[in-house]
Order: sequence, then C-alpha cells, then structure tokens
Amino acid sequence: GRILNIPDILTLALIALIPAFFFFSSRALYLSGRMERAEALLRQAEQSLRDDARKQPELTALAIILRAAMDAMRGENLAEAVAAMRRLLAQPEIIGGHAAARAADTLGLACELSGDVSEAEEAYLQASELAHAAGVSYLAVNAHCEAALMQIQQGRLSLATETCQAALGLAGDDSAPPMGLAWAILGDIARERNDPATAEQLILTGIELSLEGGIVDDLRYAYLYLARLGQAQGEPAAALAAWQKAD
Repeated sequence: GRILNIPDILTLALIALIPAFFFFSSRALYLSGRMERAEALLRQAEQSLRDDARKQPELTALAIILRAAMDAMRGENLAEAVAAMRRLLAQPEIIGGHAAARAADTLGLACELSGDVSEAEEAYLQASELAHAAGVSYLAVNAHCEAALMQIQQGRLSLATETCQAALGLAGDDSAPPMGLAWAILGDIARERNDPATAEQLILTGIELSLEGGIVDDLRYAYLYLARLGQAQGEPAAALAAWQKAD
C-alpha cells in the first residue's frame, strides 16, 4: 500500500473524531433536556460509526446506551433496552469501565420505567460502583442518588438517607452537579419526617448546586420537592411557584 503523508494522517485523524463529536454533542443536549436536537445528533453519530472502517467498541457501546436511554425516556423499547444493557455489561473488557457504568445506569432507568424498582435500585448501585472504579465521579454520585430514589419508593427512608450521604462522600470536596440532587433528596426525606425547616434548607441548597450544574432533571426534582414542602406547610402560592419552575 501507499505511504501516508502528513495531510493524509491528519485527515484520517479528523475523520475518526467525527463520531465522537456527534455523540458527545448529543449527550450534552440530552442532559440539558433538548431531546429533539440530541436525537438528530445521535443519528449522525450512529451513521458515522457505521461508516467508520475502524472499530470503536467503547464509543459504539456509548451510542447504543444513549439510544436506549432516549427510548426509555419516551417509554419505548424498555424490554429491548434491558436486554441490550445486560449484553453490554457481560463484556466489560471490550467496552471499558466507563461504558459499563453507563450501561448499568441505563439498565436502572429501563427497569425503573418498567416498574421493577428493586432491579432498578440494584442496577443504579452497580452503576455507581463501576463509575467510581472508572474515575467518573459525576456518574458515581448521580447513580447513588438514583438508587436512593428507588429506596424511597420502597419506603426505606433510613437507607435512602445513608445512600445520599454516601453519594456526598463519593463527591468529596468536589461540588459536582449531582451533589445538588443528593441535598434535595435529603430535604424531601426531612419533609417526610415532619422537619420542614431542615427540609427547606436542604432543598434550597440542592437547587443552588443544581443551578450551577445546569442539569435539568436535577432541578426538576428539587423544585418538585420544594412544591411538596409548600403544600405540606399550607402555602399554595409558594407551592405553585415551585411547580411552575419544575414544569
């Protein structure tokens, strides 16, 4: 074969980056709640990966995971998502630790939306463990928070409190965006325990940190908890204002 010159090598390097550009742009839009644009960019990432002569197993796995998460959020193909994530989790040596953690997290989402709360809790805790091992602190914290939400659904408030505190411990001194969700969940647990002053303080801390992180879902949870607190305290105007921000 012919010897590649420098321009050829640079061109091939740029082409190899195209699927990653589309994927990570899509994921950023997904996290910010801009689903239509995220969907369009994910389709481009998927097409670029199909056209790429080189195999990129980790990026291909991440695209499969994001597709499953998007479908799950629409309530579509939940059983297929569960099966696909279990297949990916069976080959961590191929897809890498980061992708395995994302697969476990998406498995949790699909199980949760299928109504299997116990399986979702287990998957989220697995995701947190894998993410922590892979050095992805954001996901490690977030998945712990998601597990706490599943524990709350099962009425296990003490365990959920411990799980949120463990999430904050995983973050350490880094005020990563998911820390806001952990504080907000602790605030809602305080409301459940009839401690409105503590609940308000914790939820407002959660809102402040979530605003800094710009994660739409975390803010929705925090404002939802603030609305519940307003209702519990007999303050319908405050509850309505929080509902409107959560919507």
